[in-house]
Amino acid sequence: MILKKRFFSYLFIIIILSPFVPSQIAPQSLLASPRLPNVTSDMERPEFWIKKIENPMNPLLTHEKIHKMNEENLKRQELRLCRIRDLKEDWSREEILSFLKEDWEDFGRTEGVRYGKNGSPLGEVFWNKLRNNMNQESVQENNRIFLALIVKQTDIRVFPTDQPSMSTPNNDAFDRFQHSSISVGSPVGIYHFSQDKKWAYVQTQFIRGWIQTRDLAMAKEKAEITDYEETKNRW
Repeated sequence: MILKKRFFSYLFIIIILSPFVPSQIAPQSLLASPRLPNVTSDMERPEFWIKKIENPMNPLLTHEKIHKMNEENLKRQELRLCRIRDLKEDWSREEILSFLKEDWEDFGRTEGVRYGKNGSPLGEVFWNKLRNNMNQESVQENNRIFLALIVKQTDIRVFPTDQPSMSTPNNDAFDRFQHSSISVGSPVGIYHFSQDKKWAYVQTQFIRGWIQTRDLAMAKEKAEITDYEETKNRW
């Protein structure tokens, strides 16, 4: 079973309107218009829609209410992409490597320069070291998944590093290596470990990525996880 990978508390939908069929191949009548009928260039800018909202700068919820909403959503079973107890026990080398390949293709090195801490460019040495730490060569032909619980609030990262990846030297608001934050007591399945053993490649109930091993408590038996998942009022 291939699990969905990405989940965000706040969902931004970007609609890109552009032709996808080369003009040399498709008949001209099938080519999409660069803009839908009655859509002006102004409509493609956020400011156009923001101005239509009454008091757009007023917050919809306080910090406390946002926190409460997030906590309540974490308890809702229907919002979870998977149940850890239902993960299969055995995973092939091909399956795990396909996960790692997907991560690298989506978030790894690109032609554009990425910047880390203090605005320093992420150079060749960084990317090579990062790829080595993913430890792909140690993945066996057959791999048994481990189960664990999160013991402290922790980050789940795209790669086994706490180095950020930003589009500009001063853009510290959006780290491309940061997936989400995982709450205490959350169950996870562990696919794989980094070369330095400081990171575990895990599946949570809503996302897949790397968590520091110091924030995990390994379960000896599957029942330890399933029993905890079924415990009421454990939040």
